[in-house]
Amino acid sequence: MPWVKWIDNAVYNNTVHSSKGEGDDWRPLTDEVGVDVVGKNIVIVEEDGQLYRRAVDIDQTYKQKRQAEYPHVKDQLDMIYKDQVNSTTTWKDAITAIKDKYPKE
Repeated sequence: MPWVKWIDNAVYNNTVHSSKGEGDDWRPLTDEVGVDVVGKNIVIVEEDGQLYRRAVDIDQTYKQKRQAEYPHVKDQLDMIYKDQVNSTTTWKDAITAIKDKYPKE
């Protein structure tokens, strides 16, 4: 069972321990973190006197969401070049789809 030193309603030194240390400030920690934590923050919350470690979604702005999905600049330049040569709108369509998916807040 993981343990944390709990002082002033916070984890002391942001550290989780494998066993209880000396003193009275130690609290057991129920671990609810799954395997897939990509794109999540790990937080410790207190509910009904118990401590839980959980993975919660990271709140991202529309800009951050867009940036994560935009193609690399080199790929965008290649799309623009091919659009000019072939009279297509591949780049504009790709960027518009992302902007529509994540509109300005």
